[in-house]
Parts: sequence; C-alpha cells; structure tokens
Amino acid sequence: MIRPPDFAIWILSTLLAGFVAALIAIRGQFRHYLAFSVYFIAILITNPFWMVVVFRSGIASSAYNYSYIWMNGVLTLLLYCAVAGLYGKTLLSENLQRHVRNGSICLATGLAIVACFEARRSPGLWPTHWIIAYDTYLTMASVLLALCLLYPVLYKEQAPRQVRQMAIVLAGYFVIIAARDAAWKSMSLYARHRDISGLLYLWLPMGVAYVFSEVSSRRSATGTQDRI
Repeated sequence: MIRPPDFAIWILSTLLAGFVAALIAIRGQFRHYLAFSVYFIAILITNPFWMVVVFRSGIASSAYNYSYIWMNGVLTLLLYCAVAGLYGKTLLSENLQRHVRNGSICLATGLAIVACFEARRSPGLWPTHWIIAYDTYLTMASVLLALCLLYPVLYKEQAPRQVRQMAIVLAGYFVIIAARDAAWKSMSLYARHRDISGLLYLWLPMGVAYVFSEVSSRRSATGTQDRI
C-alpha cells in the first residue's frame, strides 16, 4: 500500500507539472521549449493513471510495474530531448544547431540498438528488458550531456540567460537524482531519509517554474538593462 507521504508527493508533483506546463504556455514559450512542455504534460497524464493502477491493483502488481517501466521510459526520452534541445539554443549558427539535432538523434538511436542487443541476452520478456536498458542508457547520456552543457552556458556570452538557468536546473536535477540512486543502494540510508528522497524529484518542476516565473523575468530584464 502506498504511504501517505508518498501519496502527498505524488499529488504535489502532478499539480506542479500542470502548473509548469501552463506557465510555459502563458509565457509564450511552449514551442520554443517543446520537449519540456510535452514532458510536464506527460507527467500530468501519467501520474493520475499510475494512481488509478495502484489503487486498483496495488503498487506491487505486475500491471503497475509494466505501466511504470514503459511510461517512465517515455518520460526519460522526453527529458533527453529537452537536454539536447538546450544545446541547440546555445548556438547561434543554424548549421551547428542542425548538427546537434542530428547528433542527438543518432545517439538516441545508437543507444536503442545497444539496449536491444543487451535485452536479447536477458531471460524473460524481451521488450521489458529492452525498455529498462534503454531507460538506463538514456539517463546516463542525459546526465553527461547536462553536465557538459554547463560549460557553454556559463562561459559563453551568447547563451541567453533563460537557457543558462534551465541548464543549471537540469544539471542540478541529475546530480540530485544520481545522489538519490546512490542512497537507494545503501538501503539503511534510504530508509532513514525516504520521505526526503521523494521530495528531491520536485527540484525539476520547481526549478523550471522559477525560470519562467515573473521574478526570473524581471531579474533578466534588469540584467539586460545593466549591461546596456
């Protein structure tokens, strides 16, 4: 049975996802940050679906496990696309942006092929093993790309302030999740701080909400006037 703190975090993350998606659309940035927008809309859809499955079948049921594995794989792919999209926004040349877009597609395709070969060597259902392996590879690639993205956005003046903030939020999110996964392996540490670890997933929607908030917009405008 799902614990009340976990249920509360689940509800809060769903509400935050809807708020962030609406905020991006209100700011007129929906198409500019399409992958982020679709990612938060997907969370807004999948979280209630997972809740229904949990209450009907239980959190330990095969129905929940399969739905979580596949939908989480889709969310990971969308987040990877969001990271790759930020790379393109740091470049002024359309030619370089096209190379980044093609390179990210090739990388995602290559990882899918590698995951396919790995899944074929695993016993049991091949598609399930494939999506688990693909999710793992995409997460690792996203972490490396997000951390490498910090250099061009922090040390190149042509990177827009909003893109810099989004890159910092993403890098921080992946570092936090990596630390959380490390704590997961130490079950005693995870058990003592389980409620706190669940709150760590709220970093991304809260960070993106801040970037698109009125406070962030005013600070960006003030910074621009100061440079002028």
